[in-house]
Amino acid sequence: MIANYVRDRAGLLEDRDGDIYGFPHRTFQEYLAAMHLASQLSFPQNLVELARRDPARWREAVLLAGNNVSQPRFLWSTIEALYVRQQTPPAQPSEADFWGGFLAGQLWWDSELRHSPEVDETVLAGVRHWQVAILTHGALPPRDRAAAGRVLAELGDPREGGGGGWLARCGVGRGGESGQIHDWG
Repeated sequence: MIANYVRDRAGLLEDRDGDIYGFPHRTFQEYLAAMHLASQLSFPQNLVELARRDPARWREAVLLAGNNVSQPRFLWSTIEALYVRQQTPPAQPSEADFWGGFLAGQLWWDSELRHSPEVDETVLAGVRHWQVAILTHGALPPRDRAAAGRVLAELGDPREGGGGGWLARCGVGRGGESGQIHDWG
């Protein structure tokens, strides 16, 4: 009776095959998976393993679960668990390493920690190093590299000349309507 109501009237379930139901929107499924995994004793490691193995499927669950962690120290430990804990990323990081570093940066970016006075500098240093690695190796799709760049800009780019002036270093000026190039500093 309840399943019929939820399926037929509320539209929250789809009848896939007899007794098998699914959600019409993937976000419902991701949210419920995130809450289930976050409630387990093995959290965050359980979610980290899934996310590093299949980031396309689990990235939203990581962000949803992480942002439902109530205490900042647990959120910091979730962020740290996502990336390989080395001050300098390995010379040849795996795709899973890049995704873990990326998701750590996105979780920090989307969380309240971004604006919190409680800062774990060690974890932020790891997040910063992985954002640099993503950009310098050209890892991940362009949209995700751009997101990693935004995180890095917020954290402070440690590379020489990082944090601004890129266009000037590439010889690109700002042009006016006449096409004249101006150096507006």
